[in-house]
Amino acid sequence: MTISKADLITHPIRARILMALMGRELTTQQVSALLPDVPRTSLYRYIRLLANAGVLSVVREIPVRGTLEKVFALAPGGGELNPDDIAEASGPDQLRYFATLVNALSALFYDYVRRLEASNAVDGPEPEEATYGSDALYLSEEEYQEWLDRYRALVAEACAHPPGEGRRRRIAALIVVPDTPDPPIT
Repeated sequence: MTISKADLITHPIRARILMALMGRELTTQQVSALLPDVPRTSLYRYIRLLANAGVLSVVREIPVRGTLEKVFALAPGGGELNPDDIAEASGPDQLRYFATLVNALSALFYDYVRRLEASNAVDGPEPEEATYGSDALYLSEEEYQEWLDRYRALVAEACAHPPGEGRRRRIAALIVVPDTPDPPIT
């Protein structure tokens, strides 16, 4: 049985694995340390499935006690659904894809809040603040496409920065939902 890319990457735990690997190169053990609630056998099985499907790639191998430990990264476009993937999906499938994304983001935010509470409890350094909010944009289709292109260029520029001194990994997500029209004035 062949599994679609959408079903492959929108599984709740596999989505968390992809989120952990975004912008990183990690071994399975490192992913396990980031996702301690995921049983190790399941984690290895999911990573192998994602690698075999081309969603993850092996970027190098590290010799460890007579064996080679693989270092994984997201393959280009591996963690994304393209417009064709989404266009083929039913309404309930699209809702499931969206819910998986929101749940994975919620898990990241939950970890952030736990770290923040722990740092406040011991008077240690506080994690950097999270930012979230929403805005209403009134744009024509042409204006929206121009805005989206500029946003994507800005994100691509930021994603091109390699990890390094003074740089902290941040997860940014954009969700744009066409809203309902204004109701008529009565």
